[in-house]
Amino acid sequence: AAAASHANTQALTVQASGVPGVKRLFSAPHFHEVVLHLPESSAKVLNSMTEQGVTGGFDLQPYYPQLGNAILVCATETKTGEDLQRYVAALRHALH
Repeated sequence: AAAASHANTQALTVQASGVPGVKRLFSAPHFHEVVLHLPESSAKVLNSMTEQGVTGGFDLQPYYPQLGNAILVCATETKTGEDLQRYVAALRHALH
C-alpha cells in the first residue's frame, strides 16, 4: 500500500506538472503528499475541480500565505491511472 501510494503520487506530480503554470514547490523527499503551486487562485481552481466531481487537494493559501496559490495533493494506493488522468484533465480545465 505504501509503495503504491508513493508511486501514484509520483505519477500525479509528473502529470500535473505538465499542465502549464503548475509546478512542484519542494524537491525534498516525500512519501505520498506534495505541494503544487498554481498560476491562479487555488480556491477557484479547487472549486472548479469539485464542480467536475474531482477532489483537487487541500488549499494551503489560508494557512501558508507565503506559498501563494499552493495546494497539498496526494494519490493513495486506491487510485488508478485513469483516476490520475481524470485529475489532470480537471486541473487543466479549471485553469482555462
